[in-house]
Amino acid sequence: MKAPIDISPVEATPGRTLVSHPVSAVLDREFEEWRSADRLVSIGESVALEIRGGGVETLAHYTSFRAGAHWGIYIKRQGILGVAAHLTAGTQTKRAIKLAYKALYHHELFHFRVDCAYLKLEHALKNLAPEVALQQEHQSKYGAYDPLEEALANAYAIRRAKESATKSSLSKLFKNSPPGYKDFGKFLPDEAFRDGLSHLIGASGTDLERQSDVSGLGFLVDFNDSEINGVHVPVYLEH
Repeated sequence: MKAPIDISPVEATPGRTLVSHPVSAVLDREFEEWRSADRLVSIGESVALEIRGGGVETLAHYTSFRAGAHWGIYIKRQGILGVAAHLTAGTQTKRAIKLAYKALYHHELFHFRVDCAYLKLEHALKNLAPEVALQQEHQSKYGAYDPLEEALANAYAIRRAKESATKSSLSKLFKNSPPGYKDFGKFLPDEAFRDGLSHLIGASGTDLERQSDVSGLGFLVDFNDSEINGVHVPVYLEH
């Protein structure tokens, strides 16, 4: 019998801050010194170059709960400030920082929810294939990242933005990304997003690809927060 995975949050360190609730209060405290949009310009240019070279994962990343105690969402302070620089038109810097945090958070939260969907599918298939590990198969198949998953993650972050100006600014920033990341546009409509989810989960393992009844599995990605949701995911700011 395998030992249980330790999923307790990692303790904060001098270079890492655990984000508690309410998040707004944490962001106000952590970014108190950033009052002028002018100070963000150079950071915004640098972050745009990072996104162009490696996508959103150069600014934030998700580590699976399968990794044990070091799991969670990690977001770089410079990443938040850089994205905020692209969102300041027509809004205050303080608010832009919160919008930037949400965009990076929702991209990585998407990866967490897909991770959970793989786990559900693994449990559902355990009687047929006790050793199935879809997430590991998926990662080994696609290497560093799955272009479809990254496109959907970017689409999810933009879909979660409430204002059209924010959606437009994020779209412009994310469009200058590597393949996959930059292809989010096709998944912004509701039906295309649902179809993309089903294709992602249905094609997540080589054994599944040989089955004929894998369509529609996108429902396993829980966006209604009905089970494990964002509140349960440790989020860290990296300095």
